[in-house]
Amino acid sequence: IDFLFIPFYAMLFYTLCGSISVRMNGIPAKLGVLLAFGSLVAGVFDVMENILMLYALSGHYNNISALLTTVFATIKFSLLLLAILYILPLGIRLLLLRKINTSRQ
Repeated sequence: IDFLFIPFYAMLFYTLCGSISVRMNGIPAKLGVLLAFGSLVAGVFDVMENILMLYALSGHYNNISALLTTVFATIKFSLLLLAILYILPLGIRLLLLRKINTSRQ
């Protein structure tokens, strides 16, 4: 079932980071683009992690597959954490600026 959720959360983070990045300038804009693509990469790593976990559940595992599963999961969660750390403060900032600009008009 996890495979069904992967495209949705990957596209959610991709869209949020991309949407914020086009409203920014300089380093925050470039960082948003990188994190948007990093969100898609996180989805790919999640697929690889799930495949390796299914492989392990079927009884065919070894130290390398266990290590790769851990590496894929760590990279996936790291990329998503970075995206969240980008989305929360800058998204809130954009919402507050929009509210201030709307109230001035």
